[in-house]
Amino acid sequence: MNAQTSPEDFLQHLSQNNIGEGYFITQNGQLKASHTSLQALANNIRKWPDFQQHEGVFFGTDQRNNCLFTACVYSTVRGQSAGGVRFNSYPTLGDLFRDGLRLSKGMADKNAIARLWWGGGKGIIYRKNIHDLSAEERKDMYQNYGKFVSRLNGVYVTAEDMNTKPEDMADIFTTTRHTTCIPVEFGGSSNPSIYTAKGVFSGIKAAAEFKYGKDQPLKGKTALLHGAGNVGYHVMEQLIEAGAKVLVFDINEKTLQRIRENFSNDQAEIIQDEKAFFSTKAHLLSPNAIGAILNDDSINNLQVEMVVGGANNQLLIAEKHARQLQDKGIIYLPDFFVNRLGIINCANEQYGYVKADIDREVELVYTDSLDLLEKAKSKNQSPFIIANQIAEERLQQPHPIWGHRGPKLVKEMIGNGFGK
Repeated sequence: MNAQTSPEDFLQHLSQNNIGEGYFITQNGQLKASHTSLQALANNIRKWPDFQQHEGVFFGTDQRNNCLFTACVYSTVRGQSAGGVRFNSYPTLGDLFRDGLRLSKGMADKNAIARLWWGGGKGIIYRKNIHDLSAEERKDMYQNYGKFVSRLNGVYVTAEDMNTKPEDMADIFTTTRHTTCIPVEFGGSSNPSIYTAKGVFSGIKAAAEFKYGKDQPLKGKTALLHGAGNVGYHVMEQLIEAGAKVLVFDINEKTLQRIRENFSNDQAEIIQDEKAFFSTKAHLLSPNAIGAILNDDSINNLQVEMVVGGANNQLLIAEKHARQLQDKGIIYLPDFFVNRLGIINCANEQYGYVKADIDREVELVYTDSLDLLEKAKSKNQSPFIIANQIAEERLQQPHPIWGHRGPKLVKEMIGNGFGK
């Protein structure tokens, strides 16, 4: 088994070997598999660039719904690993696990930048076809994912993410206490997208003021919006309110129809060709859909002065492509620096919800972003490099009460029979 193995073949291997759940955990610098038949795959994963001494990758199967459950844990130094669960399909096992590895590292950076006492994790529910589930099957699948999360003994706390809806979080909550983004009627904060978008716009406002000055810096400007889903649509609303014209690329026809119905062509114009979209001259690019869209090709074609958006892991090769943006004179605010309001909004649900606290955090994204841009300018470095240094420093700070407790939770979990 290797990176090119299909998830379906992996599921078949697990079924043939009566493996219902398992793990790959870092011990003494090595990546140890729960089962001997999976050790070759563990050795393979350890060589991937996206594997950065992650504490663990955990998986389970849902045979009834033909699903693979995963939870990638990058770090638990600052506390339980936390990050949303996305429901998606992948062509290869490498694509699936690498996405989880990249996203869990990004969540660790985000939570550290946000000053949260949480580590970084990410969940993925894989299914070959994500669109043919009945309502009953979907409910069953998410409840089963909650049971899987409960089996992890608190080392990972899940939340809402791509293709996972508020009602799915309610189903997860019926089978695990290790979740956030639960419905308001259960004492949670529900969908965090609006606050994620407010944080992203705070970063955009900071970058625009840094570039153009304080007096209505977005008025009359043109913004490219890549993705107008839950987060992107709210970013678009704020850009238009600030006086910018938005050029939108999105593949969802329902989303495009919503834009046509609610905005004039002078406010929001749709570009249907993605290649043409990235080469369109504008002041700002705001990526709010998939990751890894900032790569050699797209950066070479960019004709913008700023890149600020909510999509996770926007840079295909982080430091390389951050430098390329810097070399082109494009201001780049890292996604994990500005899209943190989503996780902040639901981080402390167990302590109750105070909206005024979250509103202050929106303002803090703005002031933190201005400070980051000033530091980057003074050092002639990419803001990504400075932000990454800040995150790495904070990631070394153990939880003030529990310390680095994650490995103890994993040891207890395995001792109780997980992965056997």
